[in-house]
Amino acid sequence: MQIPTRLLVATLLLALLYPISVYSQDINDDPDAVEAAKKPPPIPIINLAGSWTGTDSVTDKAGNSNTGPMTLDIQQNKKKVTSSYTLTDVDGDLDNGTTTGTISGDVYTFTFHQSNQARCHGSGVATVDDGTMSGSFVISNSPKLCGGHGSFDLKQQ
Repeated sequence: MQIPTRLLVATLLLALLYPISVYSQDINDDPDAVEAAKKPPPIPIINLAGSWTGTDSVTDKAGNSNTGPMTLDIQQNKKKVTSSYTLTDVDGDLDNGTTTGTISGDVYTFTFHQSNQARCHGSGVATVDDGTMSGSFVISNSPKLCGGHGSFDLKQQ
């Protein structure tokens, strides 16, 4: 008995396509799989660890300003970032202190605490792109000797 060619081809096509249609139906019927497919991929965490050098510009609450060298030595654990820093203050002196913050996408947000006698503190935000960091910060008015704002541009070493 000879099977007609058309019947044979149709049977083979059905045999090949049936598993594909069943598989795609199973994925569409699984709400968890559908939701997982809708989620955007996770944002990669930029590695900030290491030494950064550049300049800062700072203006105190009286309007006095100065520009000078700045360094950050950053340690990082996933999104959590800590560092020690030195920056040039309005008198041209180098102040130092520590920062704590987080990185999310290309945005680094932080708080800082100076180690000098004034013990100034504040917060800032920076954008990181291909080994460069540009940001701004605000110095709290407490203690009384503190207050002001500034900006910085750094390169990863």
